Amino acid sequence: MSIKAKQVAGVTTLVVAIVAVLSGYHLSTLSVFLLDETASRAELLSSAMFQRAREVVPSKPTNPYAALREDGGIRSILASSIGSESITYAAIVNPEGIAIAHAFAAREGLPLPEQDPFDSIVNASPLTQLRAVLYSDRTYELRQPLLAG
Repeated sequence: MSIKAKQVAGVTTLVVAIVAVLSGYHLSTLSVFLLDETASRAELLSSAMFQRAREVVPSKPTNPYAALREDGGIRSILASSIGSESITYAAIVNPEGIAIAHAFAAREGLPLPEQDPFDSIVNASPLTQLRAVLYSDRTYELRQPLLAG
């Protein structure tokens, strides 16, 4: 192999390595950004439901689950949750894990499977986040306790 061919091969290898490293870095920072954005959106949705529930439950203290299920504001918040490509659904569940109010009304009254906490992936290393975004098909959840009083 001539010296010119070795130089071309060396420069080509160096360019490929630099492009690969920068592409990996870009994908990693992009996954961190997307997960942070999803966390912000989930927190906003959770806070909106929490605030609306605080107003609705005192109106029917004898049957708070029915009040939550029938409230138009809660219904609107739940319906808005399914318009996002990063949020699968939103629901209000009782302590036994049964859906009281759900973005999909057909799932109300059914048990919801418990998922891994979303914080576990948001607070993970960038490489773990990148793997989760690219290769994992898992569902994570954000829970906010809603306690009477």
